[in-house]
Amino acid sequence: MTQIDSVHSTPRLNTSVSQIRPQDGPSRRRFLSKAAGVAAGGTVLALATIPPALAAAAPAATLDATRASPALKAAVQVLDDALDRAKEARRAFDAADRLPGEWRKLNPKPTDRRAIKRWNRRGQDYYDSVLGPPWHALRAAEKDFRDAQMAVAKIDARDMGELALKACLSMHYDSVRLYYPDNTAVIGFSVAINLVKLTAPVTS
Repeated sequence: MTQIDSVHSTPRLNTSVSQIRPQDGPSRRRFLSKAAGVAAGGTVLALATIPPALAAAAPAATLDATRASPALKAAVQVLDDALDRAKEARRAFDAADRLPGEWRKLNPKPTDRRAIKRWNRRGQDYYDSVLGPPWHALRAAEKDFRDAQMAVAKIDARDMGELALKACLSMHYDSVRLYYPDNTAVIGFSVAINLVKLTAPVTS
């Protein structure tokens, strides 16, 4: 994983940043309404977003999102929008990350020791100028996405239907790979907690 320099807020000039990128795939905009068929009158979650085995085994009513709480629907919309912004920020960062390589082609490394020091300073200054803004934007966008994940996770499933919906949301959003992939399965963890709450015997 790329480390951040202690002085500069962007990676150093010789750092590779091509390891991780947000997961590609169909747009997730309005996932809950599109995938669950809210606008279509209550169809099950789209098969593209859930494993075929689960779709075949689960009763249709269990995966019907029309009964999801307004809070859950709103939180998913925020999460979906945050993912779009994170993907856009990553694309901008990847585009900017190619510029230093082009600069090095136009400015070959000299052989003189003093000239090398000047070349390194110029290169780092250029690198910081083109990578700094998109780097900060990427970090901010990914933080917003993680916050939106947490907001969905904090909404307790009221019944087994919402629990199934949250499980599908976990498969859809928790699999997104971020530059800093911390707590990427927070919705999945909340599903486990909600399952215990919904199935644990009530004691007087």
